Parts: sequence; structure tokens; C-alpha cells
Amino acid sequence: MESIDSSSYKIHFIDSLSDIFVPIFQQFSNVKFLVLTDDNIASIYLQDIQSTFLNAKKQFFHFILNHGEINKNRLQKANVENFLLKNKFERDDVLISLGSIFFIFFISNLFSSGGGLVGDFTGYVASSYLRGIRYIQVNFEK
Repeated sequence: MESIDSSSYKIHFIDSLSDIFVPIFQQFSNVKFLVLTDDNIASIYLQDIQSTFLNAKKQFFHFILNHGEINKNRLQKANVENFLLKNKFERDDVLISLGSIFFIFFISNLFSSGGGLVGDFTGYVASSYLRGIRYIQVNFEK
């Protein structure tokens, strides 16, 4: 795995999906993780990702968005925030966005995956929930 350090975040280049979570698990302990992705990505990768988190004994939650820009709206934002509140997510917990291209951006500590819709949407939720929650964006090439 190759890494690039910046003053505000790290970029990791990896070879396989399972390698994505190694630096995340090393950096964050005793936190909850919410993986946000779209229905296309979830149908291919969610089961493997869930197994990875459970095998590492991490608190794992997921929220699946329908693909497409039309689903980037205030109602969906409220749905995700209600999910976070219901599951008692706090500022030290992590949102992960899961998208397309195989590199991780440690941007505040929320984890997102799925491309433009998911990354943009997760970043927006991460910045506003409790005045900012950790955010991680994962993009990969299919």
C-alpha cells in the first residue's frame, strides 16, 4: 500500500477491497462505523464489507441510497440523520462513503462509497451532523 500525506488528510492507494479497511481499523478503535453506499455498489460489495467489519469486531451499520442524482435531497439527508440519531452516533464515530476508484480520503472521519452521489451526499451529512462527524471517502475502480 502506498500513502501520500497532506496537511489535512491522507490518501492511500491499495490493490484490493479488503486492504481498504486496514488503515481505518488501525486509526479508529471503539467507534461506530456507518457505511453509506448506493444500491448498485451494495449489491456487489456490501456483504463482504460487512463480514470484514464483523470479523474485526467493529460496530458496523450501513445505509443504502438509491442511485441517481434525484436521490440527493433533503428528505434523504433527514433519513440518514434520523438513522444516526436512532443509533446514537456521536462526533467521534465514523461515516464512510463507498464509491468507485480504489483510494481512500481521510477527510474528517465519515466513510462513503459509490461515486459522486454517495461521496457528495455523505460529505454533506458528515459536515452538518452534530456540527461535524468523522468522514472517510472510499472510491474504487470496478
